[in-house]
Amino acid sequence: GHAQCDGQPRFGPAASRPLSRPLTCLTTPRLQRMAVSYVPPGHPGLPPAGACLALGPSGVDLALSEPAFPEREVERLKAERLAEILQLETEPRGLADEKFSEFLYSPESRYSKPDEGSTESVSGLSRADVQEFYRARYRTGSTTVIVTGDISADDARALVGRAFQGWASGSASSAKLITASRSSRKTVHIVHKQDAPQSELRVGHVGVPRKHPKFFSTLVMNAVLGGLFGSRINLNLREVHGYTYGASSYYDWRRGAGPFRRL
Repeated sequence: GHAQCDGQPRFGPAASRPLSRPLTCLTTPRLQRMAVSYVPPGHPGLPPAGACLALGPSGVDLALSEPAFPEREVERLKAERLAEILQLETEPRGLADEKFSEFLYSPESRYSKPDEGSTESVSGLSRADVQEFYRARYRTGSTTVIVTGDISADDARALVGRAFQGWASGSASSAKLITASRSSRKTVHIVHKQDAPQSELRVGHVGVPRKHPKFFSTLVMNAVLGGLFGSRINLNLREVHGYTYGASSYYDWRRGAGPFRRL
């Protein structure tokens, strides 16, 4: 479902443009109530947040609490991902990123696998698998709702409580998080790609988790090292020696120890 304004859907940048006509916000599917707010000519923005939060079930809460997962949509998204993988394998940059994670973490670690799945995992995915994952993971105790706009905390809490009162309670069980390195020694991996127009280099190791006590000092350190265009790595390799179009470093902040990469 989505909100319709003046009979037309508004998404992204269009949703923040000034409006000069009455704004009607509908909630779909299963429309039970309609919230109407008038925006006078010249008004710089959208109506108060509460005006577009319908009191009955809306597309958002129904999508979370009663998802349909149509078979055709599951198959469509699988086909899209498989096409992305094929394209990725033709691009040295994307291939280097995925292989870096595979070579860095132990095979048992989820971090060693592509974020959106491999050819094998996506091909074997069924609608039943998606439904089972939803039932195990999507619960109120594992959810954070963020509301912004001209609405009080009490009103927002009441609206959210009513909207999601039928959703399954409790928290999802935490999956075992493995962040061990594949090897304890320095290793070099070469991925041969015939007729590649250029080479991609990745150097790194397992970093630190987002909740590390030295998170902010680590950010400052990396800004000096390679987090900015004027950082040491880029100035040295690009500006001084002309070895590369650009070089940088970054930490991939995750719940577990994500990778630290220099590229």
